[in-house]
Amino acid sequence: IIYDIIVEPPSVGSTTDDYGHHKPMAFMAWRINGQYIMEGLAASFMFPLGGLGFIILDLTNKPSMPKLNLQSPKYATPQKERRKVLKIRSQRSSWEKSFVDPILAYRNRQAANFKTLTNDEYIFYFAIGSMINPISLHLRNIRPIVSYPATCYDHQIVFCGPNGMANIESRLGESFEGVVHLLTATDMNTLDKVEAVYNRIPVTVTDYSNQTQLAYAYQMDLSRLSNLEYSLPSERYMDIIIKGCEYYGVKQTYIDRLKQISVVPRMKSSEYKCITDVPDVHYTLDDLVLHNGTNNYPLWISINYKIFEHTGLPSTDDPSYHQLSTLYNVIKGLHSGKDMTLKMSQNLYEPLYGIPSTEDEMSLEHRSMVEDMFITFISNSRSGDKNYWRLIGKLIKSSSE
Repeated sequence: IIYDIIVEPPSVGSTTDDYGHHKPMAFMAWRINGQYIMEGLAASFMFPLGGLGFIILDLTNKPSMPKLNLQSPKYATPQKERRKVLKIRSQRSSWEKSFVDPILAYRNRQAANFKTLTNDEYIFYFAIGSMINPISLHLRNIRPIVSYPATCYDHQIVFCGPNGMANIESRLGESFEGVVHLLTATDMNTLDKVEAVYNRIPVTVTDYSNQTQLAYAYQMDLSRLSNLEYSLPSERYMDIIIKGCEYYGVKQTYIDRLKQISVVPRMKSSEYKCITDVPDVHYTLDDLVLHNGTNNYPLWISINYKIFEHTGLPSTDDPSYHQLSTLYNVIKGLHSGKDMTLKMSQNLYEPLYGIPSTEDEMSLEHRSMVEDMFITFISNSRSGDKNYWRLIGKLIKSSSE
């Protein structure tokens, strides 16, 4: 009998497949005719149940089990979203060994990147923040060839900036954990565009078989950022990192360490800031697409059907110029002439609201959360009292409306 409640088994361990993926293994005991039987239940059996299940064969001692509220944020998302998560996770490690092994034959443990005979380039990337999480990888359309947990010695993880984002710093004698992904050059370039305020730096990491590998990690670029101070990560961000660490089999001691870090609690939906006083001027999607920051057209973006125009950058001698210029180029490259609500929800994945594939799948509350994040972005895109984004009107979804 399958009950919809998660129960800690007597013993939990892990095993490793041919590609270095750590798979949870739960050893569970039940009683048949007075005898206890031990059996290992692999993740391939447990996860199709949504990670929620316990088998009772001795019904005479059936425990009293309360019903699990699947709608509660504590237990993530409803059944439909959980199935979507499981499907994404299964796709993360679906490369065939016959495809992976010929690529790895060209690896050089002293180099972060290498090429095959066909001139295809592959790069080892050491993820320390949200890119540890398989859902975050999926939402950015990044699919690693190989992923495995590893330790980075003589470095530490810190959280910096207004949003408390992960950063790597040199620190003799310190160490922290992360996940190594082997990526195509195309996927690495995608990450470079998203992580525009970071620089790639080479670091040596050690996997859990004590094998070393040179890999790239992202370190914040001080020349592109101003007022970079240590700060608390958000509860959302830390949840994503912890869930990713659990998925890839990162050491439990490190996961426990992450759970002890103070965070900025999630806001209640009633606390979300809202863009108000929108001019009663309506623009079509065609108008939005046209204004992409090229051909003498200013840069427009839309958030939750509210259109903003970029009004320019400060002078090059302004202390905030490099940071604002970098942010402008990121927005222009990823969101120019577009409504960025869905894309922003994917780049800033919030597990509480599931994994929408289209704008229509986004709830009103989810859209409000993204709007609040954009307001925070606007407030961080100032030079003194000067704001470089101007609210100009509303977006009509199609030209025919």
